[in-house]
Amino acid sequence: MTTYTGSERSGYVIVAAAFVAIVAAALETDIFVPCMPAMQDYFQTTPAKIQMLVSINFLGLCISGLAFGLLSDTFGRRALLLTGLSIFCLGGIGCVFATDIDWFLFWRFVQGLGASACFVLPSAIIYDVFTKEKSVQLLGYYSSAITIVIAGAPLVGSALYLNFGWKANFYFMMGVSALAWMVCYFLVKETLPAQHRKPLNIEHVASGFKLVLTDGRSLSYIAIIASTFSAYFIFMANLSLIFIDYLGVPDKSFPFFQGSVLLGFTFSSLFNGKMSDWMGVAKMRHWGMIASVIGALSLLIVGLLSPENVYLIIASMVFFSVGLGMYINIVFADVMSLYPNIKGITSSLVSSIRLGITAFSIGVAGLVFNGSIQPVAVLICITTFIGAAFYLRVRHYERLYADQV
Repeated sequence: MTTYTGSERSGYVIVAAAFVAIVAAALETDIFVPCMPAMQDYFQTTPAKIQMLVSINFLGLCISGLAFGLLSDTFGRRALLLTGLSIFCLGGIGCVFATDIDWFLFWRFVQGLGASACFVLPSAIIYDVFTKEKSVQLLGYYSSAITIVIAGAPLVGSALYLNFGWKANFYFMMGVSALAWMVCYFLVKETLPAQHRKPLNIEHVASGFKLVLTDGRSLSYIAIIASTFSAYFIFMANLSLIFIDYLGVPDKSFPFFQGSVLLGFTFSSLFNGKMSDWMGVAKMRHWGMIASVIGALSLLIVGLLSPENVYLIIASMVFFSVGLGMYINIVFADVMSLYPNIKGITSSLVSSIRLGITAFSIGVAGLVFNGSIQPVAVLICITTFIGAAFYLRVRHYERLYADQV
């Protein structure tokens, strides 16, 4: 049942405005990755600390992601979305004017705290405005768009960096976040009227958390998502430091290497529907996992035998990324289908755990990073194999429950 009482046309305007917020949040996660070597030189800091620009942001997303979704059921969508965007804008201003790496990291954390509202609340707004069937369709478009934006953000960042310097990325994001705030302030109306809001029930939330976190099936699905997502971002967070600083790839050539990996993930994500029609969802998930394992193992072999061959490094990760794009959305749908009555709690938990573990994994990668692909390849292999092990556990659970039915 929808809670929005306005016209369908105004509903589309609200959803389109909320989409601007999603684009802004998706851009900020990794737009600056190509200029990390230049930022390291500017701040005279270590690779481990410069990599924290990604992990500390994910930590902010992780912490506040749980809160925004739950609080919006009590206080409404619009107020929480504008609050998140205000925090996001504040973080962007702080990044532009930060004078040392520690303050810069602090403001990246603030950006993450605010940006999580842009990821969490538009989905709730869609379900408020439209029927379930229409909402599912629109969320599919949203997911595809987020994938494209996150994949394309570093390419935009490269262009800004090459033409205007690394700070241009953060001036650009300050402007984009301010634009998103203004668009949402003027165009997003409240979609959850007071009579449909729920008092914050801590007992209900706690029981939902307990249900998800004590079920072996949900924990296995979450482990697959978190570990393989971490593997992807370990590579992306270190790629510019390895290629530009260690292997001497020119700044102008780097976007083409990075874009190949992004294109592999984007391609398989966007064609999920057609591939599932062709081979079926279960087979696509299965072969996607196999492709990711092969890609991670290939990267490890390349790292040990030919660590300076940029083409083999990229080819291995393209293979990994194509596999990841084949199964990651399917696994997310699998875990969401376990608890149809607490989708909000489940979604918040999955996103927060995924981002928290990714932040931790990038932090570990920073500690062991020595400039080459080798420690990165080892960590990617470990996290991917963890995901594969939990995938085997998932198949055991699925067979077990199928036999019971």
